[in-house]
Amino acid sequence: MIDKQIAKQTMLEAVVRTLDEFEPLYAHIPVFAGTVKDLKNTMKDIETEALQQSAADLNGATAGKQDVETALVNQTVTVAGILSVLAADTKNGSLAEKVRVTKSMMYQRRDNEALGIARRVHAEALANARVLTAYGVSQDLIYMLETAIARYEILIATAESKQTAAGTDRFFAETDTLLNDRLDKLMRLFKQPAPDFYAAYFNARNIISSTTCKCRPAEDGQVE
Repeated sequence: MIDKQIAKQTMLEAVVRTLDEFEPLYAHIPVFAGTVKDLKNTMKDIETEALQQSAADLNGATAGKQDVETALVNQTVTVAGILSVLAADTKNGSLAEKVRVTKSMMYQRRDNEALGIARRVHAEALANARVLTAYGVSQDLIYMLETAIARYEILIATAESKQTAAGTDRFFAETDTLLNDRLDKLMRLFKQPAPDFYAAYFNARNIISSTTCKCRPAEDGQVE
């Protein structure tokens, strides 16, 4: 999730903890208890959506990803192959293991795993750059791999941010409605008979980053 959503989730969790603590005060009020249940269910939807998005394969999520991915795979496999020849010539088993890479391996890995392989190959290429000139590996070829890695990093970060924000926005909008239009107003029932509950609820409502919304507490502690 993006920063604004994380901040809002922190506030929601604080509100739910407060509601759970004072549940005996409203358990006999069906509309109030039902709204609390709806809020909890929507928060579960947010958590589920976030987990699904973080675990999902981003293949095809962003236009042009296939080209960027292909460039990363080709550049990585090319440089890794030459490094493997160097490893064989120098009988360097450790290097040989680090650069044991195939196209199928790259395509089968998750985005971050494939990126990790590419970074490892790039690091070995830099470490052996001077020797690799005898194998036809120029600084330009190493730079092409570095560029492919950078483009892939940007693509992944952009796709993850867009997917997570879009997928959870509607659920956060639902929590806004449940809080602003229902619970905040229903809480007025407890202002006099249960001031501790009333104050704790609105204190929790105010635990929210300024990046999330321009909220300010009213005189009675209610979010405006």
